[in-house]
Amino acid sequence: MKEPILGYATNCYAGESAAELVAAVRTEVAAVRKHLPAGEPLNLSLRISAQAAREFGAAPHLLEELRAALGAAGARIVGANAFPISAPRRPDGGGGGRGTGGGQEGHSRPPPPVPRPLVYKDGIYSPDWTSPQRLVATGQIARAAAALVPEGVRAVLTTLTGTYRGWGCASCSDEAEADCARNLLACAGELEAVSRETGRELVLALEPEPFTTADSLDGTIRYFKERLFRGPKEDVARRRLAVNLDLCHAAVMFEDAAENLRAYAREGIPVAGLHVSAALRLSEPGANSDGLAALKSFDEPVYLHQACAVDRSGRVVFSSADLGEFLALPGERLRTFAEVRVHFHAPIFSAGLGESGLGAGGLGLGSEKGGAASCPSPETQDPRPETLPLGTTSDLIAPAIREALSGGHTDLFVVETYTWKLLEGTPGAAATTAEGIARELRVARQWLDPVRGA
Repeated sequence: MKEPILGYATNCYAGESAAELVAAVRTEVAAVRKHLPAGEPLNLSLRISAQAAREFGAAPHLLEELRAALGAAGARIVGANAFPISAPRRPDGGGGGRGTGGGQEGHSRPPPPVPRPLVYKDGIYSPDWTSPQRLVATGQIARAAAALVPEGVRAVLTTLTGTYRGWGCASCSDEAEADCARNLLACAGELEAVSRETGRELVLALEPEPFTTADSLDGTIRYFKERLFRGPKEDVARRRLAVNLDLCHAAVMFEDAAENLRAYAREGIPVAGLHVSAALRLSEPGANSDGLAALKSFDEPVYLHQACAVDRSGRVVFSSADLGEFLALPGERLRTFAEVRVHFHAPIFSAGLGESGLGAGGLGLGSEKGGAASCPSPETQDPRPETLPLGTTSDLIAPAIREALSGGHTDLFVVETYTWKLLEGTPGAAATTAEGIARELRVARQWLDPVRGA
């Protein structure tokens, strides 16, 4: 078994330009380093925008500035978040909307998103893999990553599986899926060429997410076997394409991440990395008024918060593209649900969230003073988070990590709580983003160490 690599994703920091990226490393990443023990590795999955990648290509001295900033922070690159742009939104103002993802009539594609500062929602998926722009941007990001990753380290670039189903019928069509696959295969070929030119191993890791192409385990397996791992480009695709399993996403879908790993292995689909992340969960939403009140405070305008609910047999009976639609359900419908899970990346050390909600200090997480869970270590974590007003799926992380390592599925573990700028300074979280990330890394390492010593 390879020594596991633990890092964190920098998509919690704002900034599109190369200069902003360098500044984030000099300030934000350096601040995380100050909270870690001396000599502990600080690995990054660096969020590189298409704009920054273009600027690095046009002005190599900017890459040297970034290398110097990384060196000063004692950090190294092990991958990249390859979502090309941030802050776009559809001109109609609809982000992920409040619909279930099939509300758009007709077969025409939606108008392209336009930039709007500090607003993501469904615009984060643009351009999707039906567009040649996504292919071009990812190639540029790949070249920047290859110039930054140390020798002997494989760079895992995380990306969208295809497109966003919330854009309507056209995004769910066979034609759209075929377009996505064609561009992904072309990207695999480009990564093959860049890897040979630079001597750096690059892998594009597709990240299943609710309401995107092939979001379920079965859908992802079918997508790889029928669209990607077949035909004349299969050999290259198998070298350069893989899955990135996000534990928050799997939890929202009520999938067992450990079983997902085993299923991918049985089907010959490689997993390049694990996003170590936790979702929100609420048991008995029709009867838990305190938890429902807390959940409402997480319906904010920046990120998509897909929701899935199960009945008492464990069957998924409801899903929505954003939290608002779930919150609009009548009490009678809510009482039919045993549990709802929401795509809001919560700190991985939090077992439960409290009632303070969205206030002057941001989103309020539970604290010991408030009677909800504090932020326990894995050893003391409440084994029954359903007893708290609002829980998280942090208890599902350790089993997935154990399977990932003991089964030899992957050696890359990236903490991805990109919501820290909404959470910092609130009870139960941390005073700053840097403190929160450092604590998450310490907790994740505790989960990794028992497996490593086995």
